[in-house]
Amino acid sequence: EADLSTQDKKIVVIDFKQPVVKYSTYYWLGTQVYINILNRLKNDPTVLGVVVDSDSGGGQVYGTPEMYDTVADFAKVKPIGFYTNGYMCSAMYYIAAPGTFIMANKRADAIGSIGGYTIIVNYNGLLEKYGAKVSTLYSDLSPEKNESYRGVIDGTDENGEK
Repeated sequence: EADLSTQDKKIVVIDFKQPVVKYSTYYWLGTQVYINILNRLKNDPTVLGVVVDSDSGGGQVYGTPEMYDTVADFAKVKPIGFYTNGYMCSAMYYIAAPGTFIMANKRADAIGSIGGYTIIVNYNGLLEKYGAKVSTLYSDLSPEKNESYRGVIDGTDENGEK
């Protein structure tokens, strides 16, 4: 039996079993922490590579592209693989995409679904019924801001359910 504490070279396994968030909370590590860990491991001559053991349905877009870039840069220097036996969806799949490999347990729940969605409940009619006037103001410098949302509210978005 080998004593791993005396080995010169190692593969590091990192758990990422949580939603994707940019900054750490009481419950989860943020992508900023994972980025720092990966950069340290990339430059550690005793580390041969990394496996990220993930189970995440995704999370914030905020911080995800930067983590993607970190994984892509890591993969240019050392192997970095992603494994799941649960979920690897949306932002988590995006982060894993530039890795050296993605591997799933045959009983994994779901992999993929890059994209985002939201549910919009339009209460404007109810508010106006009771005398409220709903106004939304946008700067002339950002005329397309929230264009999809506004299309759903005013009924001009062909993809929004009415």
